[in-house]
Amino acid sequence: MRHFKRIGVALAIVLGVLGGLAWYVRSLPWRNHCGDGPTARQSPGRAANSAVATSQPLATKVAADVLAAGGSAADAAISAALMLSVVEPGNSGLGGGGFALVHDPRTDSDVSLDFRERAPLELDVGQLNAALGKDPKALRNGALAVAVPAEWQGLVALHRRFGRLPLAVLARPAIAAARGGVPIGRDYAARCWMRLSSLRNDADARRIFLTARGGLCPVPGWLLRQPELADTLAALTDDQHPRS
Repeated sequence: MRHFKRIGVALAIVLGVLGGLAWYVRSLPWRNHCGDGPTARQSPGRAANSAVATSQPLATKVAADVLAAGGSAADAAISAALMLSVVEPGNSGLGGGGFALVHDPRTDSDVSLDFRERAPLELDVGQLNAALGKDPKALRNGALAVAVPAEWQGLVALHRRFGRLPLAVLARPAIAAARGGVPIGRDYAARCWMRLSSLRNDADARRIFLTARGGLCPVPGWLLRQPELADTLAALTDDQHPRS
């Protein structure tokens, strides 16, 4: 009888592990799984013949709201990008860069902005190779993994050429979300476990992105609060003290 109990317990453990593994693999971002997640509803207003698509419903909603408020397509893209830096920190943020392709109906021309990150001008390739020889993961963790950020400069350039609403207005939803917190999803949890050791080794990353108890990856539904990011966005878009 004890033998069967042990077999039952072992089988339950195996099934539990396999179930957790299946959930984890299904949640991995590189699978590009398209589920029936929430979508932003149609916004009333003056945004005729327009559409918004992002990887996060909150970012989609703020962009649609900007269009409904009379903002330009560039305004909507800026607002969405700033919200993505809050709700999707593993993919987006002020530490990165981007591209923008805009059709200007006033001149019937297409404008392309390239504000991707660049390597530092004084980067020493020899020192970089030496660092890689000591640590093959040097380009994934630490200072050598970061290029010169350009996202904010790119968004400012986009706004100067095609924006209508003030930057402070466009950043307001992202600032509120960063300060009040946003519930994380399965993609965040999956990415977190993939990078747990690096997050735990950095005091600030551990404090912001991991649980207070144990320094572990949170479960879906946990509130991600980023007050420092909120302060940074507020400072960058302060009309009284512009920093752009």
